[in-house]
Amino acid sequence: MRIARIALILLAFIGDEVQAFPTLLECTRALELGADIMSASAVLSTSVTVSFERDGETVACGEEYIPGETLTVVLSSTPNREVFEVTGGVLSTDGCGAYTGSESDGTNEENFCIDLGFSRCPKQGSSSQEMVAPSDGSDITAKVGFSNGVGIVSITETCTLVAANDDTVVDLVSADEDLSILEDAVVLADLATTLSGDGPFTVFAPNNEAFQNLSEGDLTTLLNDIPALTDVLLYHVVSGTVLSTDLMDGMVVSTLLTDATFTVDLSNGVSFVFETGSASPVSVDNLASNGVVHIIDTVLIP
Repeated sequence: MRIARIALILLAFIGDEVQAFPTLLECTRALELGADIMSASAVLSTSVTVSFERDGETVACGEEYIPGETLTVVLSSTPNREVFEVTGGVLSTDGCGAYTGSESDGTNEENFCIDLGFSRCPKQGSSSQEMVAPSDGSDITAKVGFSNGVGIVSITETCTLVAANDDTVVDLVSADEDLSILEDAVVLADLATTLSGDGPFTVFAPNNEAFQNLSEGDLTTLLNDIPALTDVLLYHVVSGTVLSTDLMDGMVVSTLLTDATFTVDLSNGVSFVFETGSASPVSVDNLASNGVVHIIDTVLIP
């Protein structure tokens, strides 16, 4: 009987002093150091770290991301309860609402990501989450909160990536003297404003030698036929961010010119094959705020 009374006293004490696990909703609402969550102060913990990966390779905090690319937010381990908070970019919906537990205010956790526009996503049983990088040049910051004990919430160190640079694909073309003919062509076709937009765009940019290798009559005719020039230029632009590491042998590349494609050939180096010829890269993965520029040695003719 005495032991039972002692046990009851201890339980009463624990009930007053130690709080239950915070719910994911509570963690998310106060994912800041020193925040008061379930009467426990959120503390910094380095036992779980957060980072980014691109195609399985770590992107160090502080490094640049490519607008519109797919990244993976990665934890060094998987706590029972975790919540991603990402500012900038959009988290994948996969696994959202995977955790079901007590809820303090009746909010439907299954719709939690939807309610918040996928900027924050509760997860359980997974240490990674895919996301799409923004196209507006804003920074990406990832933070993870998790409950690792009764009444204790830990906040990991944050990890931030910055946009590649403030220059658009048009700015990169304009800044390169060896792309001056392409720059003039873009202006003539009135595509500068379009290609300075959010994108992202992948531009296969013929250098001056590529244009000069066209017969003099063909180049003059092209520069004086704006509709034809526009078609040729659109044939060099792809929607989205396509890095050299994304290229695969036999890949069919759809361009902004309707129903016009070219093919990637990796059988002997790298070449881009179109109906009447092929082009090879001179310089690849020149990153812009709204995409990437690959410089090539031949004008692609649709």
